Amino acid sequence: VKSGAFDNIGKRDELLSNLESALRWGTEKRVQAEQGQFALFELRDIKPPKIMPVDKLTLLDLLRMEKESLGLYISAHPMGSYPGLSEAASCSVANVEQCHSSETTQGRSRMVLSGILQNVTKRTTRKGTLMARFEIADQSGSHEVVAFSQTLEEYEDLLKDDAPVFMVVDVSPDGDGLRIILDSLYSWDNPKAFPRMALISYDASELDESQLRTLRQELEGNSGKTPITFRVTTEFGIFDYALEGLGINPRKLDAITQVLPSVRTVITADRERLIKTRRGRRSNRRQQVDSLNA
Repeated sequence: VKSGAFDNIGKRDELLSNLESALRWGTEKRVQAEQGQFALFELRDIKPPKIMPVDKLTLLDLLRMEKESLGLYISAHPMGSYPGLSEAASCSVANVEQCHSSETTQGRSRMVLSGILQNVTKRTTRKGTLMARFEIADQSGSHEVVAFSQTLEEYEDLLKDDAPVFMVVDVSPDGDGLRIILDSLYSWDNPKAFPRMALISYDASELDESQLRTLRQELEGNSGKTPITFRVTTEFGIFDYALEGLGINPRKLDAITQVLPSVRTVITADRERLIKTRRGRRSNRRQQVDSLNA
């Protein structure tokens, strides 16, 4: 049931909640068939149980059950339940090697990955310090990440299986592959812990000049402190750009999509600011984040 094998006969939450009564009914039917129990002149009718209504499981609950029973997600990926999480990444997990090749400096690169934590394990090194290995998984795939003692001490409470996160990592060659080392980790469920931005996406071919003017008017009429990045799809590719000093009230983003349905808006992490902040300069992390959000 958890894997979806019985989806053709009912909903998973209802089947799981009514499982015991269904099993009792099945046992009674089997015993009757084996022993030939009769009521007067005919076989006693054992009616199937009624499906009792239950509280619905969330999509995340159903996906966790799939992962538990099958080892992978089938219906969807949990990231779809967290708007803005995939946009927080500067690179998808499957494209880490390609991103590293294009952004490498002296064999190293720095990027932001986002997804769901899985297979978190911790162990003691030969030096007696603690380290952790885990996987970050998005819709494209998964990759192992390493956290060493000082970083682990700072983020240990966030390293939990199935947690939605994004992270700044340092990537370097390691034999025939790449080694990804955790620099900083952020829980998607705690938006106050990181600077945010509004990502406004549209296809240039779908907006004419008058619609672009309307977009500008909406931005001017709903200005605020949250920085804006535009993601524009053109015939030559997808480009991101930001205008210095332009901001929006995040509560007013829906106003843009109501007027311009082809424009997509989402609040996500301001990854460019996070990439520029290294661990050695984060002793006052709370003050930095508050300043960036302001």
